Amino acid sequence: MLEELKNLKSTTQNAPLEKILAKFRAQRVSKYVAGKRVLDFGCGKEAWTANTISPSSSLVHGVDASVKKAITFSTGITVFPSLEDLPRADYETIIALAVFEHIDPFELVDILNRLSTITTVNGIIAGTVPTPSSRRILEFLSYKLKLIDQSQIK
Repeated sequence: MLEELKNLKSTTQNAPLEKILAKFRAQRVSKYVAGKRVLDFGCGKEAWTANTISPSSSLVHGVDASVKKAITFSTGITVFPSLEDLPRADYETIIALAVFEHIDPFELVDILNRLSTITTVNGIIAGTVPTPSSRRILEFLSYKLKLIDQSQIK
């Protein structure tokens, strides 16, 4: 296993807005996942985005460092604890929504290289990160209103 994957920070999704934000993120990538084999990298224990996109995708797997062993949801989505546990290496789309900002920038290059090895030749990796201008809003929603899990902001 790559050393940087062992050290990924784990966040939780235990706040009221987390599920709603996951749905908004899923809408942003809907055109990239329709009919595709998709990996949701950093999907979280609840795999809300993965579960949201599963009806329109041909296959959805998730990976999250907070999962100790593979979990399969009633929707058929399986979340694995690491990239090495994945049963395939031919994803057409890899999404990483609100994940990259939690990874050390020096480790991110290696992780992106690793992700590129498990995509098809024409596969894409789509990621989102919050804009710098949204920081104060996200901190307010998290620290003051408790609508976003603080582990997402730290």
